[in-house]
Amino acid sequence: MQMARIERREVPARLITRSKLPLREREVADVVFSRGEVTANEVCGILPPLSNSSVRVMLERLERKGVVCKRREGKRNFYFPAISEEPLRETILKRVADDHFDGSLFATALKIIEMMEIQQPGSAGRIVSRYRAPPIG
Repeated sequence: MQMARIERREVPARLITRSKLPLREREVADVVFSRGEVTANEVCGILPPLSNSSVRVMLERLERKGVVCKRREGKRNFYFPAISEEPLRETILKRVADDHFDGSLFATALKIIEMMEIQQPGSAGRIVSRYRAPPIG
């Protein structure tokens, strides 16, 4: 049986960041994003006490909203993120910045660098030297 190749959509990160997903839909979406591809049964195993039918309804809603895509294999539906890896990373960082740093990517980056310096002393200096502008002249 030949499977159809399904391409992920290039969705602008701001659309997903600004969407106001209900809590349970967001939890289901988080499972899809963290696993890469899941069935409704797999989501039920991760997020009890949700029933299979309620998970399927939420996955269909997420598909309509452009958050996930679906492919069918036999009688099973597999769901995967509708956004490719790089825009997903940007979405996550923007969400962290919006939720915890008043939307400031600078403050978010600074906190990450501070955490890196604690775990890997000297890493902040390497980051600064990597992005320091070359001297003019």
